[in-house]
Amino acid sequence: MIPMPPRIEPDGLAALTAALRDLRDGQVAVLVGASPETFCLGMDLARYAHGAADELAAPLTAYRDALLALRTAPCPTVAVVRGAAMGGGLGLAAACDVVLASPDARFGLPEATFGLVPGMVLAVVGERISPARVRRMALQGDSVDAEQALAWGLVDQVETDPDRAAARWVRRLSRVAPGAVRSVREVTGALVEERLTAGLGVTRSLLARPDVQARVRRFVDEGVAPWEPLVEDR
Repeated sequence: MIPMPPRIEPDGLAALTAALRDLRDGQVAVLVGASPETFCLGMDLARYAHGAADELAAPLTAYRDALLALRTAPCPTVAVVRGAAMGGGLGLAAACDVVLASPDARFGLPEATFGLVPGMVLAVVGERISPARVRRMALQGDSVDAEQALAWGLVDQVETDPDRAAARWVRRLSRVAPGAVRSVREVTGALVEERLTAGLGVTRSLLARPDVQARVRRFVDEGVAPWEPLVEDR
């Protein structure tokens, strides 16, 4: 099993990417949450609130590399989601071949409330659900529960014991012939690196905007909801 970093930060993402690159034919990678209550909560807003935008180049690039490692892994991947999978955490789950969720799992993309766009996340979420639902998730701000995610196709199964379900999937996916996974990925993921890199560029440009920085800073320092208008917006 490969544990997720609790937040999108360079060291945890580098460890995830290295673990994925060490995988071999015949294995099945199972991604599990950072804790029993959380899969991954996405970007560390506190890091961003009090640092320069260019300091996020490393974690954002590391996140792109982790998603790409998931989509190009030489063996099947399974995500076991308990609790919250938000923002970048949702992207890590969606990039897997099979997504299993416990009934208490929740999935959301809150970035737009800060003036951001989850560009890299949308590249992989858009492989699972329709464009209309991708837009709805990106624009609504709040999260959806496991049953809604299942109905949309974001989740493949909702199980009270997702670990047992994961074991069944590991047995099933282990039957895939050596080399076949790579062939499937080549056919279905031809443009994924291009989309992820484009999303990286969009995210970096938005993070440099003063109004976005101000919303994040107010939320982290004062607990003000990002949808509350800034003074200059009124």
